[in-house]
Amino acid sequence: MSDQIDPRSAIARAILTRGAIKVSPEKPFRWASGYAMPVYIDNRCLIGYPEVRASIAEAFAEQITKSGTSYDAIAGVATGAIPHATTLADKLGLPLLYIRAKAKDHGAGRQVEGDIPGGLAGKKVLVIEDTISTGGSAINAVEAMRREGAVVSTCSVIYYYDFPNQENKFNMMTPPCALSPLINFPYLLETARTEKLLDEATITELEAWYQNPFVWGEAHGSPRIIE
Repeated sequence: MSDQIDPRSAIARAILTRGAIKVSPEKPFRWASGYAMPVYIDNRCLIGYPEVRASIAEAFAEQITKSGTSYDAIAGVATGAIPHATTLADKLGLPLLYIRAKAKDHGAGRQVEGDIPGGLAGKKVLVIEDTISTGGSAINAVEAMRREGAVVSTCSVIYYYDFPNQENKFNMMTPPCALSPLINFPYLLETARTEKLLDEATITELEAWYQNPFVWGEAHGSPRIIE
């Protein structure tokens, strides 16, 4: 990047100022996992800002450099991670793939879309996700890539909540998959407090929720819904 701003800090500020964080304890959000929660992070709000996409790609590139790992392709989890996987793949000059939530029920019936020279078997692929809450979608994406014969050792994500045992789900995969986030919820709240991007009452309320998030809905009259 042309300036020297830490890309992680830029991403946190973007989430806090570009409408990606939504807080509504009075009318909770229903997460895909069925839990009612007072906060929702929607990183799709960020894709319209080229400078934010550049910060995200820069941060992912720095992660890759520090890891010392090289990749044959970048794969984005549909749909939210596709723009960021695209920007990163372009930056690194690598092939791009994307992973559907499930295989199509028509046409070629594929779950992984895109082709790379020589096919996927044995190729090292970095999976990119935009947000991880409970981790189910990302794990499903990693498993889909592995079924295609790709070697997936890491799932990188822009933002995750860093709930207890969240990383363990990835470590328990066979073989294990490392979860590599750019920022987590505590870092986001720290940025919000330091730069006064959320009022103190809201930050305090979110800190209290974060201590026991999966019982919050039940305690506030909105039990989990499992479909």
